[in-house]
Amino acid sequence: MRLIESILADAAAIATVRRDIHAHPELCFEEQRTSDVIAKQLTDWGIPVHRGMGKTGVVGIITNGISKRAVGLRADIDALPMTEHNTFAHASQHHGKMHACGHDGHTAMLLAAARHLAATRRFDGHLHLVFQPAEEGLAGAKRMLDDGFLTLFPCEAMFGMHNMPGQPEGRFSIVPGFAMASSDSCVITVRGKGGHGAMPHKATDPIVAPITVYELMPHAHNRTADFTYTLVYPDGREQVLLAVPKYDENWQFGYLLAEPLKVPAGSKMVVVAHYDNSPTNKTVTTPAEPGSDMFMPIMQYAIDAGSAVKPGTWQER
Repeated sequence: MRLIESILADAAAIATVRRDIHAHPELCFEEQRTSDVIAKQLTDWGIPVHRGMGKTGVVGIITNGISKRAVGLRADIDALPMTEHNTFAHASQHHGKMHACGHDGHTAMLLAAARHLAATRRFDGHLHLVFQPAEEGLAGAKRMLDDGFLTLFPCEAMFGMHNMPGQPEGRFSIVPGFAMASSDSCVITVRGKGGHGAMPHKATDPIVAPITVYELMPHAHNRTADFTYTLVYPDGREQVLLAVPKYDENWQFGYLLAEPLKVPAGSKMVVVAHYDNSPTNKTVTTPAEPGSDMFMPIMQYAIDAGSAVKPGTWQER
């Protein structure tokens, strides 16, 4: 992997910035000091800065030439509510807060790119450097959008990346469609009925129910099922199709297609996937678009081209 000499020359300075941010982690929408560090670096390099979008977000703007085309480079800047137990010199100075997800590294990488791009400007158009707050669960990106980010800084495309511990140095992993999972939260309220310790049969214990739910959760299908389908063509070719796990209204586990399914005319593919070790055969009769409501229980399907049943339905084979 060939590295850019000017970026290598700045590596020590960028590492110092990262360690400073790591030592001073800030949680969602509290990233005031972090934003100050980012804004100062950009300003020192002659990059105009817009602040306050998404409360603590920072946007740097680099322009060159006459083109009106624009793209964005994005990094997240917030930390996690965790206590750091490392003992190196730049360990967190704030108990209960830590850059455990590597956003200090993401921020430093985008700053390094900003300095290089501002110095070289080998592009024609607008480059928006987006430092997003509150990635860890509080929808900082949505907050920036609600504050008019795309109105002030329209982008034809947005590029971001995430560190991956265990990945060999110098290697990047790219997948089509969805790359990582999101998280959802819910609140379950269990109401009990008090009673006497000598007569537990007359009480309703509110402790047993949530303990049982917690014990059973690791056995959910999303711990055992793969989030991909393998499409097998008659000639032996294989294609991996990404899908998104979901429960339907009857709490049956399945997947939504995460990308269009294009069946070549006149051909047949077999989707190889298993659900409860009891595969069955069904026929899907229309390609599904990303995010559609076509629900695919994880079984084995034969997929034919040229069929005509409306999306979201399955026809027994």
